Amino acid sequence: MILIDLIYNLSVLVALSILSGFIDTRYSRTTVQGKMLQGILFGAVAIIGMMYPFKFLTGIIFDGRSVVISLCSLFFGPISGLISTIMALGFRVYLGGGGMTMGILVISASFIIGVYFHFRNLKEKFVLTRFNLYSFGFIVTAVMIALMLTLPTPAIKKTFEIVAFTVLLAYPLITMLIGKILLDHKKNSELLSSLKNEKQLYENTLSAIAQGVITTDSNLKITYINPFAEELLLVNKQIAINAPISEVISFFDDARNKLDIPFFHHLEKKKDFIKLDENLSIKSGKSDIIPITMMYDVKNKSYSNPSGLVIVFTDNREAKLNQTLLQSRLELLEYSVTHSRNEIIDKSINIVHALSGSELVVLYKLDSETEKFVIHKVSNLTEDNLYYKNIEHILPSLETSYFSSIKYFNSPESLKDVADIFKGKIKIEKMMIYPYSGYKNNSYIIVLFNKKTDYNYKDAHILTYMTDIIKLLIEKKDSLEALSESMKNFEEIFNSTSDAIFIHDAITGEIIDCNLTTVKMFEFSSKHEIINGGLSLISSEEPRFDKNIAFKKIQKSLSEGFQVFEWKSRKKNGTLFWTEVSLKSTEIGGNGRVLAVVRDISKRKSAEVELTKKINELEFFNKFMVNRELKMIDLKSEIDGLRKQLNLPPKYSGST
Repeated sequence: MILIDLIYNLSVLVALSILSGFIDTRYSRTTVQGKMLQGILFGAVAIIGMMYPFKFLTGIIFDGRSVVISLCSLFFGPISGLISTIMALGFRVYLGGGGMTMGILVISASFIIGVYFHFRNLKEKFVLTRFNLYSFGFIVTAVMIALMLTLPTPAIKKTFEIVAFTVLLAYPLITMLIGKILLDHKKNSELLSSLKNEKQLYENTLSAIAQGVITTDSNLKITYINPFAEELLLVNKQIAINAPISEVISFFDDARNKLDIPFFHHLEKKKDFIKLDENLSIKSGKSDIIPITMMYDVKNKSYSNPSGLVIVFTDNREAKLNQTLLQSRLELLEYSVTHSRNEIIDKSINIVHALSGSELVVLYKLDSETEKFVIHKVSNLTEDNLYYKNIEHILPSLETSYFSSIKYFNSPESLKDVADIFKGKIKIEKMMIYPYSGYKNNSYIIVLFNKKTDYNYKDAHILTYMTDIIKLLIEKKDSLEALSESMKNFEEIFNSTSDAIFIHDAITGEIIDCNLTTVKMFEFSSKHEIINGGLSLISSEEPRFDKNIAFKKIQKSLSEGFQVFEWKSRKKNGTLFWTEVSLKSTEIGGNGRVLAVVRDISKRKSAEVELTKKINELEFFNKFMVNRELKMIDLKSEIDGLRKQLNLPPKYSGST
């Protein structure tokens, strides 16, 4: 009888606990609102259990409150558990009786045990399995049985004998059953949340990607179209959904012939991933024919009845345009090799005109004398249609900083002055201006349109790309001109010096170049003879003046720095002459070089020889005269000696 009454009481708890899953789907257990509602629900379930308990003795009742409160604390945490505990405690105090103390302690213990295992579960130290749920229920029930000792003394023995075993048998099983229901609710809730997040991520991804995505059902009716496809194809999503794909979009080849893509065939045959990337364009409604790369696949092709197609396509307009621009770049680069700066500008204007589809292209350049921007070139328009004016007449507010980037005009106010330069023969509906600066002057490309079209990325892209190329080519030409001028100045200085100049390879010592003075000094017909002949051709090749010694001198300039020495050189006709050589290491064009400055010192050497000869002669004469004077002194002394022997006075006494 007691087992049946307890099972009846607990079965009501099982039925009521199912409501927890309903609340969890509406109000997540992770929110404060959800936790409070779960606490109130489980508190109400505990009260209902106490309203229809198994009455053992007067004031002593048994019900499923320990199961309900412990599970509430375990699954929903301390907030929910505390709310249900307070509700259960209040009602148990209200009921009173001899078992009130035990009831209060059981409710409190169930809350504490539930919270303890809740946090262990969060730390993954307690996994919610059937066995663990049963063990959890057994612990809660064992504590409850132990608290029977707080009952009035006369009732303790009888309670243990009649109730303890039955409770220990039934309560853990009921705990496992209700716990399993709550665990399934939790897993389902987490699964639904995960699916919602994945769906949101999927929708956000499809909305953000720069590709068109369309899905269909098995009848090829559109079930989804992403924002990129809507915008690209100018399609309204509400109209497109559930419409056959053939009624919404059409496909074309490069020749603009309509194509029939065999979607149904691929759907029936469950074809694998299909990619179409050549000569394919798409159009819908008022949209332009747009070149695309398309991929599509069959949805759920592993099933017996596939559910439809997933179609993904990429806008290839920019890729096609870039390809055209690259071809134009190559054309301009090849053209720039053999043509002048102005010819490059003219060619580039024609290319811009062809690509943009504009009525005409006008190029303005800064006149260095007047410092005004004047028309430099007009494409696709005769001079008869053009009234020449400075750009200040077209745009009076022109400032240096005004055209720092591309500008776009299509309002009547901004175009009112433009028509004046065309004598009203051409109606201008849109104007774009792009600045660029060269090495020596600044210019603008102005594109005028005779059709009122919206601002288009293609317009800006063409202008930006082409003017950048023009700038590059003009700068290249200007740099080459500056380099050519610099080289000309260098050659004039190089060849006008009175000294011979050699440029040697620092590693091999070979002659790389020489100036025209070298040719004259060594009396060769051209400098190529000297370069090809090498050091041995211009050296005397005597023991101290051969090419090996010359090479050592070159190496010494690399290791020790600046070197100056005299060298016996040889002219083409074999005449030897003295030179003074100065060597200095340097780097030219990233390569190690040694500069040799050679000065003809033949005259200086001849003067030195003549001077030496005269010095020698003077020294000989001086020596002769000194010797004669010494002999005269000796002779005078000898005469005075003889006179002394003859008792005559000395004739030269005191003479020097």
